Amino acid sequence: MYEKINIIYNNKIFFSLLKNDCIIYGDFIRTILFNDINLEDYLSSQSSKNYIKCFGSYKYKDIIERDLHKHTSSCIDEIDYGFNVNLDKKTYIVKDDKLYYFLEITYIKAFTHLITQKAIVEKYINLDIDSLYIDRNGIGILTSCYLTHPNPFYKVTNNIINKKFKIVKDILDINLFEHIQKLKASGWKNTEAYFKSYDNLSNDEKINLVNNNCGICYQQFNNEVIKLPCNHIFHVDCFNQYILSNLNKDSILCPYCVRRFSIKNLI
Repeated sequence: MYEKINIIYNNKIFFSLLKNDCIIYGDFIRTILFNDINLEDYLSSQSSKNYIKCFGSYKYKDIIERDLHKHTSSCIDEIDYGFNVNLDKKTYIVKDDKLYYFLEITYIKAFTHLITQKAIVEKYINLDIDSLYIDRNGIGILTSCYLTHPNPFYKVTNNIINKKFKIVKDILDINLFEHIQKLKASGWKNTEAYFKSYDNLSNDEKINLVNNNCGICYQQFNNEVIKLPCNHIFHVDCFNQYILSNLNKDSILCPYCVRRFSIKNLI
């Protein structure tokens, strides 16, 4: 891991960001440190939805942009006034040798000794496994969801090694939902999922599916089903669409018996 951290520190773009007190965080850090992929291969595979994300102080913005000037071709301005702190978000297209990739920097316009930079960044963490960060002082995590754990950093890294994740955001959006679906398709598991998939059903339950229909689409069941804690079963695709239509809430009702569940426990 330490060799990979040194590679990040020695990259001229990241070195420039870190020396100006930026915090680089998110799935980029997790992927580089724990996956069998080098920095160049990761950067060359960037897509419009897979930015390298970091936070920085607005008072250093001019210095940061000056240092990045010869490596950036354009930028897109976005403004986010969430969490009662003015944020100036910019996405840069970076040219690093023969590589082009997206770099999203959110400049924090105001923070105090009571509202620290890391506390603001934590508000943007969706999954515990994406809370890893690197700054000029080293590596750490940006989540308080494991405050009672004796070693929060170990808990997060152990989850990554075992391909498990915890959802730390209360309200999901479509980007997070799609991110989670991609993780699950790659073998990751939600540590707080309280449903059963087809493989976890008993033989009797699988046999009963043959003569029953989904309570959402009323079509016959196949092998792609989800069983809720209330014992009602639905097609996975049907239930995912039901979740998507309720992403502005922190909980949903079973479509059949209207028992309430946290969305985080059903994806």
